[in-house]
Amino acid sequence: MGFTEARKKAVEALRSGRFQSEPEGVVKGKNLLGTGEISSADVIDLLHRCRGPQHSSNPHHFNADITVHVFQPVMNQVQWYIKLYFITYEDADVMFMSVHKSVHGRG
Repeated sequence: MGFTEARKKAVEALRSGRFQSEPEGVVKGKNLLGTGEISSADVIDLLHRCRGPQHSSNPHHFNADITVHVFQPVMNQVQWYIKLYFITYEDADVMFMSVHKSVHGRG
């Protein structure tokens, strides 16, 4: 799955509420969506700002059958880091691993 389809599926899951956050990212403070510091609408806005070159994907380190997508949009001269993968699990279609401002921001 490429950039356009991954972004579309992530936005649809956020709009419908069919997403979860990995507890590890929340505990480490690297998932502002999971902690409630930003809303799903904020993440949708960030994803809409993202362009193809700001997206990458790789196999998940625990399960190579799962593709992890990384989006790195820039908003207000701040680069964001959104890491997610797609699942079908109970009430979720997307699992967010990280949603935070990038340590290596652009300015």
